[in-house]
Amino acid sequence: METFQQAGAIGYIEGSHLLDRAGSYDAPLIVPTFQVVDGKPQKISLPPDDPRVEPSVSSFVAALGSHLKEKGWDSRYFQHVLDEPHGNEPPYYGRFAALVHQQMPGIPTLDAIDAENMPEALKNNCDVWVPQLGRFDDQMALLKQRIGDGHAVWFYTCLYPQKRYLNRLMDFPLIKVRLLQWLDFRYGFTGFLHWGGDYWTPKPLLDTQPVIDDNTELLPPGDAFIVYPDREHLTVRSSIRFEAMRESIEDYEMLRALAARDRAAADQICASAVSSFTEYVRDPAAFRRIEQRLLEALSKE
Repeated sequence: METFQQAGAIGYIEGSHLLDRAGSYDAPLIVPTFQVVDGKPQKISLPPDDPRVEPSVSSFVAALGSHLKEKGWDSRYFQHVLDEPHGNEPPYYGRFAALVHQQMPGIPTLDAIDAENMPEALKNNCDVWVPQLGRFDDQMALLKQRIGDGHAVWFYTCLYPQKRYLNRLMDFPLIKVRLLQWLDFRYGFTGFLHWGGDYWTPKPLLDTQPVIDDNTELLPPGDAFIVYPDREHLTVRSSIRFEAMRESIEDYEMLRALAARDRAAADQICASAVSSFTEYVRDPAAFRRIEQRLLEALSKE
């Protein structure tokens, strides 16, 4: 996954997951480790209860924490533990997140979660909750309490939501992309996590729908990436959706700047664009008028 946090328009670094699955969403958990075999280091995936796992992970995150501090990156880093923990996985999440907090003090854990099912192991050990848009409409009391207690909450999209919800899919109107960070401001969220920043097929310009889960599920168009590879120059090419998201982040920053002076005005302007998760301005001309109101409000002394 790729991340970007709006607050202060700062890009953040996101660490790979400590736990993984041996296949599809419901496959058994595995832990990638480095082990010395015949005098040589090898990367070996082991079950999470294997006695070799915890010492390996503990030493790794301790070394990583020292490296981050040496580079001055520790204030910009988030550590993943496990994507969308479910079923019998939360206790393992809690165990390995505790290792992160012990060996990398001050480094927050951040993961996609199911807001409708938040066991104590996740509530206590996942610092930044990232629920999936379209699946937490009925859990806003829980999320508002979390934000009110001083914790960051982001949101993400992955395959869903579709229909009346906002998303950054290729066949959605661009207004749905432009309003994603207005939704952030509307509900007090402070970030958006990209599933699929660069999960490309071999020819992403021609094939926009990779398959997952052992080639059994086709992703929606554009769900897997929002930029294109420029392999010749070892960089990426932008997309119209990426540009719309950049403008949306700029809108978010303007709403924050206005809120610092006049919270009620910022809230009113934002609500006129996004009134709920599925009700928002759909006419680009109407959105431009709201955008103009925001610019005029900011320009006042």
